[in-house]
Amino acid sequence: MSELPIEMEGGMTWIEKLTNMIGHTIYNKKPLPKSISDKYQMELDALHNTLVEHGVKVHRLDPIEPLANESDGLIQMFARDPAMAIGKLFIFGNLQIPMRNKEHRGFESLIPVIQKNGFEISAIDHRLISQIMGILMARFGVRPVL
Repeated sequence: MSELPIEMEGGMTWIEKLTNMIGHTIYNKKPLPKSISDKYQMELDALHNTLVEHGVKVHRLDPIEPLANESDGLIQMFARDPAMAIGKLFIFGNLQIPMRNKEHRGFESLIPVIQKNGFEISAIDHRLISQIMGILMARFGVRPVL
């Protein structure tokens, strides 16, 4: 069974759905092969090095492992998804894939640093998003982009 929301699966080809299902079955409770994870790590390291070269102080998330009461799986690799900063507001996002909810724990040691730097911490409320989308869809015919 896929963890992807049905609206995300809707745009996938049958081969993508099959690959996702097989991959989830094979790697359930196992780390990805190093040949795959190394590619992601190299990309993150290259971004880190570029930002540091331009004078940006980069904070890295704490590594996480699933707790006993959490769904299996780890895909803590999309830096833009779990949180974002707008001005002095740091916002935790609403992750759609259930197994990704644990990613917020990776920020635990950074929260004091974020607050110390004058950021207000907030979170996106899924119910509020649903209400806003309903209003936009009803008034303007706006549809979410997936």
